[in-house]
Amino acid sequence: MRHPYSRALVLSALLLGLPAFAAAPAPAPIQVLLVGVDHLGKKHDVHNSPNIDPMTPQRQAEIKAVIDGIARFKPTKVMIEHDFRDPKTTADYRAYLQGKFVLGPNEIYQYGFRLAALAHNPAIYCIDTIQDFPFDYEGMTASAARHGQQAVLDAAEAELAPYLRHLDDLTLHGSVGDVLRYVNDPKALAMNGGWYLYAARIGADSDYAGADLVSTWYARNVHIYANILRQAAPGDRVVIFIGGGHVPSLRWLLQQSPDVELADTESYLQ
Repeated sequence: MRHPYSRALVLSALLLGLPAFAAAPAPAPIQVLLVGVDHLGKKHDVHNSPNIDPMTPQRQAEIKAVIDGIARFKPTKVMIEHDFRDPKTTADYRAYLQGKFVLGPNEIYQYGFRLAALAHNPAIYCIDTIQDFPFDYEGMTASAARHGQQAVLDAAEAELAPYLRHLDDLTLHGSVGDVLRYVNDPKALAMNGGWYLYAARIGADSDYAGADLVSTWYARNVHIYANILRQAAPGDRVVIFIGGGHVPSLRWLLQQSPDVELADTESYLQ
């Protein structure tokens, strides 16, 4: 039975400007540090910087310096660009913590595993869905040839060329930290993302080969965004290592989420 004085108490509280009931505290935001990377070891993207050996003593020291800097974020979870359905990588990480797995020469291991272990995280988190999204670059270029749109592709390459030239120079003559700082620089991210805006124009009439390719890319990033939030909890501090081309759209998606606060990546790469 309702207390006979409950309505009077609520009315009095409202008249006095006092809250009648205490509001539930808002969930703590998910803090995210999004780190775009240039892939280590062998590279298989449309545009690739030169391959380097990340296992030399010099490169290993450079990677350690990078990981030590990012560790200042104090991550509770580290997420990597690998298919979320593959249980082997999570098992490999557990084996690494037990001293039973040797790290290979790619960013999943050299950045992801090393940071998660340094932060004493018991698990690693995979967020990619690459198998669902065939990237039909050849179909797009064939469409450009059919419709006389080579000039559009040339403009796309010209948009990206300054970024690639500087990235190649840093890869060969700079440090791992130099490369990461450049990949995450706002101007570099804009050049990286601009290529897709040209590619989307390829096609004519009912041929949307360019738009289909770009839609596939964006869809993959939306799925990655979903995988991030599905594996993060309120109050988590999440570091994400992912190819630099994903960062412009992922950053936008994360910025729109009311559950997420993005950290300043550049400050952790100094």
